[in-house]
Amino acid sequence: MEDLARANIQDLTGIKGIGNKTAKKYVTAAKAIQAKTHIIIDKDLIDFPERKVEIFLDLEGIDPTTAADGIPQIDYLIGILVRVDSKENYISFTAKEAKEDAEKKMLLEFLEFIKKQNDYVIYHYAPYEKTHLTTMMKKYEIDEATKKTVLDYLIDVHKVATDSVAFPTYGNGLKQIAAHLGFSWRHKDVSATESIAMYLDCVNNSEGSEIKLQKIIDYNEDDCIATRVIKDWLVSLKALGR
Repeated sequence: MEDLARANIQDLTGIKGIGNKTAKKYVTAAKAIQAKTHIIIDKDLIDFPERKVEIFLDLEGIDPTTAADGIPQIDYLIGILVRVDSKENYISFTAKEAKEDAEKKMLLEFLEFIKKQNDYVIYHYAPYEKTHLTTMMKKYEIDEATKKTVLDYLIDVHKVATDSVAFPTYGNGLKQIAAHLGFSWRHKDVSATESIAMYLDCVNNSEGSEIKLQKIIDYNEDDCIATRVIKDWLVSLKALGR
């Protein structure tokens, strides 16, 4: 890390696959870790639209990397934290069964909610949400106009954060950045992988399924809140100018 913090950007760009932008990120990140504080890369890149309705989105699902040995590939929870005039309300849309019909029903309920909104923006963290929503909408043949009500309003907070700021963390995931900013999740025994296991237990009617489902929902809500925490921090950082 010390060597990287002292590295010459031009030397790093000599490595295959590393361009000037990536090299600068690596060096600045190493310096931030050494200094134990964030370093602004370009505060002008912190640019969020002003909208009456802010929606912070997070999905829970089983992707191809974990879908094996009979485990279905399905998205099972779409959670949103809706902020209007500083008031927040969390809403979860859940697939009650690990089946396509339940996934489709969940998606349609979410889309109906979005279509009722005016003057809104949808924030998410990293590409997962956009990728999986796009896949689901294609899978269930959602019309183009409805697709646009979601895809045209998505903003990736992760991209804004990592393009504009180097954090003193060994990674830029939601858990790392939000934790650095002081946010903590309610349940220490729930992770993305554990959420999948809990969901499969729930749909199989195992003992304690209601408690497990609530933990999954709490975990998702905390992910939504963490996304909002990072977005708000970036806005305040730009306002301070340092």
